[in-house]
Amino acid sequence: QRAQLLATIAGKIQPKTIILISPNHFSRGDNTIVTSDQTWRLSNGRTVTPATPVMDALSAAMHLPRDPLAFSDEHGIKNILNDINTFFPDAQLLPIILKDDTHATAVAELGAALAQACPDCLLIASIDASHYLPAHVADVHDVLTLRALTKLDEEAAWKAEIDSNPSMALLIFWAKKQS
Repeated sequence: QRAQLLATIAGKIQPKTIILISPNHFSRGDNTIVTSDQTWRLSNGRTVTPATPVMDALSAAMHLPRDPLAFSDEHGIKNILNDINTFFPDAQLLPIILKDDTHATAVAELGAALAQACPDCLLIASIDASHYLPAHVADVHDVLTLRALTKLDEEAAWKAEIDSNPSMALLIFWAKKQS
């Protein structure tokens, strides 16, 4: 499904920069929001280069540390890179991981800075819905999560049963800015 969605998007736009947000699954690093300026080497031998100009603009607007070590084994980023490179082969990457305790004001500050630094970027959120729930409970929570996304309800994003409420809140903030 992810490949099909990315193929559809790629048929409509080919952004220069992709912002890929994910939970910081292992709570690595000293900051709640982190990026990395590393070049990503993919299993197929290709590479994805960092969006250094966008990172520089973000650094001028807010404190967004670059900590490649925080991205070690970060599957929320790494598992999606081959698909991103397949459908957006020329795009540069701005990976951002957010810890669970990232405050709503920090998410809003990041969203505003991203909107200024890269208004024509594509933002992709790597989020798992209904994390660790039995199927009959997950179905109910997934309906609530989809409703929050459909209605662009940032408040509901913070209550959703997902693995990264800050990531979903940022996605909704971004979608509102783009519409």
